Amino acid sequence: MRALAALALLLAWASPARADSGAAFGESARAASLASSVLARPGDTSAIYFNPAGVADVDRPTLTLLGHAGFHRQRFARTGELGDVEDRAVTGYGVSVVAPLPGPPWLRRVRLGGSVHLPGETIIGVDAPVRRDAPVSLFYGNRTERTAVTFAASALLPWTIRIGVAVTVTPTLFAPTSVGFDANRGATVDEGVAIAQQRDLTLEPSVIVGARAQPLDELAIGLVFRQGGATRANGTFDIRAGAIRVLDEYSFYSLIAPMEVGLGVAVWPLPTVSISLDATWARWSTFRTIHDEAPDPGLSDTVELRAGLEWSAHRALAARLGYAFLPSPVPEQTGFHNLLDAHRHEVAFGVGLDLEPLTGFALRIDLAARFHAMHEQEATKAPGAFAGAPIDNLGYPGFSARGSFQQLSLSLTFGLGDRVSVEDDDDARDEAAGDEAEADEAEPDESAGEEPPRAEAEHDSTPQVAAPRDATQEEAPDDHATEDATQLERGGVE
Repeated sequence: MRALAALALLLAWASPARADSGAAFGESARAASLASSVLARPGDTSAIYFNPAGVADVDRPTLTLLGHAGFHRQRFARTGELGDVEDRAVTGYGVSVVAPLPGPPWLRRVRLGGSVHLPGETIIGVDAPVRRDAPVSLFYGNRTERTAVTFAASALLPWTIRIGVAVTVTPTLFAPTSVGFDANRGATVDEGVAIAQQRDLTLEPSVIVGARAQPLDELAIGLVFRQGGATRANGTFDIRAGAIRVLDEYSFYSLIAPMEVGLGVAVWPLPTVSISLDATWARWSTFRTIHDEAPDPGLSDTVELRAGLEWSAHRALAARLGYAFLPSPVPEQTGFHNLLDAHRHEVAFGVGLDLEPLTGFALRIDLAARFHAMHEQEATKAPGAFAGAPIDNLGYPGFSARGSFQQLSLSLTFGLGDRVSVEDDDDARDEAAGDEAEADEAEPDESAGEEPPRAEAEHDSTPQVAAPRDATQEEAPDDHATEDATQLERGGVE
């Protein structure tokens, strides 16, 4: 009966989504080209998801438009069989906005942001196979059918510390379905079937909390917690045929991301070169299958490793490289389920062109390409797992699988206003205080009876000639200008 419910649900939805907003949830092309190793880096608008503390580094109202196009190939073959290959194209797009708050300096230390990531076709899609033992790709399956809206707030604190919090909401579908048969509806049996479905979308929130600090110009540290989330589709299934009535329930579960805790470090060995390293723990042990069941055997928690390199070849041009090792949480598939996954390597590269230094128009264009290569997966079923039942498992007596993924990303980032610098206000206030102190020192003390100094220059007719400057004397560098230039090169000042 659950199989019939799944089939009816899929037929009732207008079109199954075969799209996504990026293999890693719609990040900017800059983040994609660094293999998402951005936890400690000065953030852009995609920091709303990766580490909302990085949103505080955005120093002007900023709008980012992004799009992704990818291609996934999955091969599956049972032992002794040729098997088959499934190819699918995935696309998606999104928009992110970040702006500093106006007002006094303490309020301008706060940034607010929002982002929307959409699949290319539908708001929500859950591809639920009728059979529970159907081979399903863990990473590239329904996780790519992702729609999410995220709101973030971050703040600049003293000692170069930034903190941020974000809330992501994902849709959950409740769709009670009724199926009936009326022989008077048509001449054929198919015409006599009537399907009525109600659809109610609710939003499930998940929290992201992050912090970033840059104690040195050459060193930054980032920390983030992501609650994770899932898309659900559930409801009732009411079948009527004359005097016969069958009532059933169904529940489908599609994990978007597990709970994660990430730590990142970024260093600048040269003013134009930055290197980042991230490690992220992912709680895959709570994973449930598309039919909302615990897999057999269960999954394991993992630690992902990511690295990124960015070289500012010119004030308007940057080149980027990224690599990630993504260990698989899936153990050998000896039991009932057939989850397709193995250790994966991700290689990424890209470029960024900032038109503002060249043309004065505040637009940055980022391009990225990345590739996922999955190890060969081998599985041999344990006969004891099927004791007392006919062995018709789709993965029996064993199978091999392999997958790959390629993706291109484009981001357009627009600066929509003037830059906001809290330090400028602090410096102006300090300078004003210094001017007032100098003025107080220059005022004569009339109470002591001293006569104010006479401006002799007004009575001296001798022309004043400036003393020649020693050619060997060098002008002292402007420490503030040097520091601001260095910090601007590395993502702005706090």
